[in-house]
Amino acid sequence: MAVYRWIKRTPSDTGLRKGDVFDSSDFAPGVLDSLIRSGAVTPASTPPLSQLAGWTKRSARLEEIGIVSVGDLIEADSDTLDKIKDHFGYKTRNTIKKWQDEARAAVRPAQKKRG
Repeated sequence: MAVYRWIKRTPSDTGLRKGDVFDSSDFAPGVLDSLIRSGAVTPASTPPLSQLAGWTKRSARLEEIGIVSVGDLIEADSDTLDKIKDHFGYKTRNTIKKWQDEARAAVRPAQKKRG
């Protein structure tokens, strides 16, 4: 999997906004290829988790199991999510899903206020 960023205005049915970061599993391969060719999306570079505010201890623990960047966390597959869950001693993935949402939000550009 890879991480991409919307760089053009997005169709309203995607649930994504210009600047949003998403992983390749969000779209079928043919659709993603078409979006890349049209210039609507581009591969995204994401920062280390340690650069996110309040993530110092969490990022150090995640790094122990090979999760270093925002992209690593966003594109984590089912096996990796289970590995994270077990590493932190959680019974479910709920907290990890919240972390993924928080990481996505951290790399989303600020929305301009209108008016």
